[in-house]
Amino acid sequence: MASIETTWTDPVLGTLRWSEVDLSWKGQGEVAGARITLSVDVDRSDPTREDQLGCLKAAGLLFQAVQQKEAGIRREAALQIVEDVADQGALDPAAFERSLALEEVALHGSGELYYRCKAFLPDQVMTVFFSETAEFEQAEICEQ
Repeated sequence: MASIETTWTDPVLGTLRWSEVDLSWKGQGEVAGARITLSVDVDRSDPTREDQLGCLKAAGLLFQAVQQKEAGIRREAALQIVEDVADQGALDPAAFERSLALEEVALHGSGELYYRCKAFLPDQVMTVFFSETAEFEQAEICEQ
């Protein structure tokens, strides 16, 4: 890592710690009243201080947008998944949406939301991809 502290405190992102393992900033945040893991990927193998500061500033703006839009993103993701699994049996979209528990927000220009759904998908994670303006793109279910 190039010339920046291993801990960074941001007014929006909170206190982040640099992870040498995956070259990203890790911390905790809050979305819709839930405590979540926050990950900010600089998208460079040897980022300069300026790269990191620029990335953190952009990530703060994107995180604020995610905080405002998470309910709508979750709703669109739930509808897509319900439609995707319709051939496996009926799944109530509202019940499925209510059962989703956000665990992590990953930011890297655009980003992902990682949800658990123990009621319907106990051993899987729903990954929701969103754009650089925090608009829903797609959702998929992944084995854990």
